[in-house]
Amino acid sequence: MKITIDKKGILTFIPFVAIAVLFWVSTFMTKKADYAKDIAIKIIAPKDEILLDTDMYNANIHLTGKGLDLIFINSFNKHNPLQIHLKPGEKHISKEKIFRALQKQIANPGITVKEVEFAGLTLNIENKTSKKVKIIHRGNISYDKFYGPKDTPHLTPGFAEISGPQSIVDTMRFWYTERKDFTGLNTTVEEWLKLENSPDPKIDIHPGKCKITIPVEPYTEKKLSIPVHVSGSRDKNISVVPARVTVSFLVGLSKYDSIDSTYFHAAIYFDKDEKTERNFPVSIIKKPKDVKILFIQPSYVDIIYKTHRL
Repeated sequence: MKITIDKKGILTFIPFVAIAVLFWVSTFMTKKADYAKDIAIKIIAPKDEILLDTDMYNANIHLTGKGLDLIFINSFNKHNPLQIHLKPGEKHISKEKIFRALQKQIANPGITVKEVEFAGLTLNIENKTSKKVKIIHRGNISYDKFYGPKDTPHLTPGFAEISGPQSIVDTMRFWYTERKDFTGLNTTVEEWLKLENSPDPKIDIHPGKCKITIPVEPYTEKKLSIPVHVSGSRDKNISVVPARVTVSFLVGLSKYDSIDSTYFHAAIYFDKDEKTERNFPVSIIKKPKDVKILFIQPSYVDIIYKTHRL
């Protein structure tokens, strides 16, 4: 048996079905309905306080209203959460506080908040503070053979401002730059360095970078004659032979003329209980900061006792 489809009849029937469905949907949407869902809550601390734990929590809410109104309310998901603003010193979140925040943010007289399911929460919150700490370059600096520092390397700015929970900020004394070594330098360096990332997301640092300046200049050799002193004994009847040694050193051209023997202190250590009077090594125990000692001549001296006249 051959089945025939009355296409004209079907097309005539479709509008009646659509009207019926629309009538059913509109009737459903205008009726009162209950609606329950989980929502995301974001806790916002006052300006001078900071949360030590997460600021995102969940609660379950029950609403009553017309179906159409319920469809178009804010979903309060993690991308657009219900915001709870704390008052200064406030540390407890209750379901009553969430209830009031919902009523304010829904702002639709046709929707009633029936119930909020939330166990209550005591927040770990602390005062927010800030202070300045010294920035320290993390890395090594070395120079080419006949070059050295013209002045002390320095950072600009030399300090950074950190802010965050007081218990953490109070323990911080300095902040490192990113790791960067400078080796074989023979010319002055100026370079921007990033500061290390914060180990704690609740700690902010500003600025995020600084400029390192390493002044470099050529070094040349200079020799000076300096006296040798005796350490370890106050015996005035002993003398050092020879009484002076020559120290050879490398010094920056800008300081060449200003460095003299008063910047150096050479000494030997003498123990009066020792029998030997020979071969005491000479040590340079004081010198300018940026001077590089090449050699001491002689590097060993002797001790002699003075003779007393009768």
